Parts: sequence; structure tokens; C-alpha cells
Amino acid sequence: MKSILHIGKFYPPFYGGIENYMSELLPLTKGSEYRVSALVHQHKITPYSDNETIEGVKIYRAACFGSLMFAPISPWFLRDVNHCLKLEQPNVIHIHMPNTSAFWLLLSAEARKCSWVVHWHSDVVGDKPKWFIKMLYPMYRIFEKAVLKRAERIICTSPSYCDSSKPLANFRAKVTIIPLGLPRSNSKTSLIRASEEQKLRILVVGRLSYYKGHRVLFDAIASLPEPVQRCIEVKVVGRGELFQELNHHLNRLGINCVQMLGGVSEQQLNDCYAWCDLLCLPSIERTEAFGLVILEAARQAKPALVTDVQGSGMGWVVQNDKTGWVVPSKSPSAIAEKLIKLCEQPKVCSDYGQAALKRFESNFSIESVAQQTLDLYESIFADKK
Repeated sequence: MKSILHIGKFYPPFYGGIENYMSELLPLTKGSEYRVSALVHQHKITPYSDNETIEGVKIYRAACFGSLMFAPISPWFLRDVNHCLKLEQPNVIHIHMPNTSAFWLLLSAEARKCSWVVHWHSDVVGDKPKWFIKMLYPMYRIFEKAVLKRAERIICTSPSYCDSSKPLANFRAKVTIIPLGLPRSNSKTSLIRASEEQKLRILVVGRLSYYKGHRVLFDAIASLPEPVQRCIEVKVVGRGELFQELNHHLNRLGINCVQMLGGVSEQQLNDCYAWCDLLCLPSIERTEAFGLVILEAARQAKPALVTDVQGSGMGWVVQNDKTGWVVPSKSPSAIAEKLIKLCEQPKVCSDYGQAALKRFESNFSIESVAQQTLDLYESIFADKK
């Protein structure tokens, strides 16, 4: 039986995009031919390492003393790496980046005997990096480059992100595009869309951070003629450091059609998807690497309105004028113009939503993504024959 060891930051019950994706992917790649395990960090501060089995996947959690500049502090991670290597004897180490703890693999003689796959979720340096990231990245880059050089395969989630990534520029011959994915099935929703309701219902989901572009959307709504404003309703889901600032901005604009919901439960989020006519993701930089919420909407037959951020995968996931709409980034007027047209043609959301669902089932189901990942592993084994 072949063994795959994943290296990640955290794993559920810790909530995060990469972590949730791993929890969906790993159980689907285990079976009669593959044994799958993962080494991550404890998501609570503790000097102890432990392990558990979740859905048939062995999860090793390394001791962690918190985080510094978004990086888990785990001084004994190399010890835990060697412990996992001894127990699991992996053929492939699947490394989810960015993750500073993955650099410990470079110091492990046993790890270097394995094949490495780097899963490139995003670059460390965005369009507007924090000052400490900008200052420390040259040192980080040395180890990052060493990991990429050592890897036999690199997974990137979209062609556009791969083409725009400077760290991947010298390694594109190794890159395979495998998108993120979600399960086809989803829990039943408790809200039913009222067909007689004429308002255009817009949902925004994501962390309340500057790169998500909430202010651009709010400015677009404020610029709409009053009759159009009365025809739309917006719900914003998410926590983040800009919650109060965005509320103040709404008050200054005098907008009353936007409801800030904050954090919600999984069932409440599902209800929000059922309630809406479309998802809006008005992000302003490529820190929005993929936009997993686009898939969450698509599997409920809801289209997405996104922006054409250069290098982001959003404009690749959404097919313009087919499964949604792609408008210029940082442009309130472009969003406003599209909203006016959608208010005039409410049925188009339903038609595009069905197209989005069909594309999701064909290209972005987690079952399809898992199979592509297994095919990648098999290509490595074939090369070694």
C-alpha cells in the first residue's frame, strides 16, 4: 500500500479555507491502494503533540506555542516530522504552502528520500504586504525556493494564478493545475426563495479584510439611483478587523439596503445561499487567490459577480456572461452598471445559476479534484519505474 503524508498548518475543527479543503480531500484519496495521514499544528497553545483518526485519516498534531507573523511557533516540528516518517513511511509528502514549518523537511534525511508534492495555495507576498512580511521575505524566499526546487510536482489552483506567481516563475514545468473543490451534496436549506419577490438579493461572503473590496461594492450601491437601491437587498457574511469601519462607511453613505450579519453558523450560511439571487465577490487584489465561496454558491445554482483582478483565479472559475459576470476591479461604476442591468433582467440570475451548477459538477466537485490528485501521485510513481 502506498502512503501519502500531508504537511499543513492546521486541520478541523480549526476553521480555515485550506484546512477545510484538506478535510474534504484527504478522506477521498485513501483506499485500498493509499494510506493517507497528515502532520499539522495544534490549533490551541500546548507543549504536547498528539494524534487522532478522522474519517480514516491519521491526523498528527504538533505542539504549538501560538503564532508569530501568521506562522505557527512549533520548535519541535522536526521531531514530529521524523516521528511521522517512521510510523507512516510515506512514498509522497504532500506539502500545503505557505507554511514555514514545512522548511524543517529540508533538514530531514528521511524526508528527502520521499517524493515531494507542493500544493501552492497562494504566494506569501501580496499586492500590499505587511511591513514585516516585506522585510522578512528575502530570508523566507531562500527556503521557499529550496522546497520548490526539491518538489517533483507543484499543484496550483488556477492557470491565471500560476502565470502571475513570481515564486513559481522558474518552476512552471513542474506545475499541474488542479482547482479547489467541494462536495456535490450539501445540507438542505430551510429558506425558500420567494418567486413573487422582485428585489435583487445579493450575498457577500468572506473575511472583512481590505482586499475583499467591500467598500467598492458599498460605493457602487451608493451611486445607484434611489429607485434601483430600493430594488436590491444585500447581506454581508463574515468576521474581520474591518467590521466597525465598514459599518461606519455604510452610515456615512446613508445606505439602508445592506445588512451586516457578522459570523454565522453553517446552516445560516446555507440559508443565505438559498435566499440570494447571486454572490458578489468584489475583491481588489490577488490575495483572493481562488474564491472558494464561488463554488459554494455554484453548487446551489447561484451565479457570481466577481472582479478581474490580474492573477486571481476568480475570473477563471467564473465564465463571464455564462456562469456569472466579471467586471473591472476597483470600479464602483462597473459594479453599479451591472447591478442596474440585473435589476432589469431578474431571470438571468436563474439561467446563469443553472450554468454555474453544471460547471461546478463538471469541474469543481471534490470527487473530481481527488481523482486528479491521485492521478498526479500515479504520474510520480510511473516516473520512478
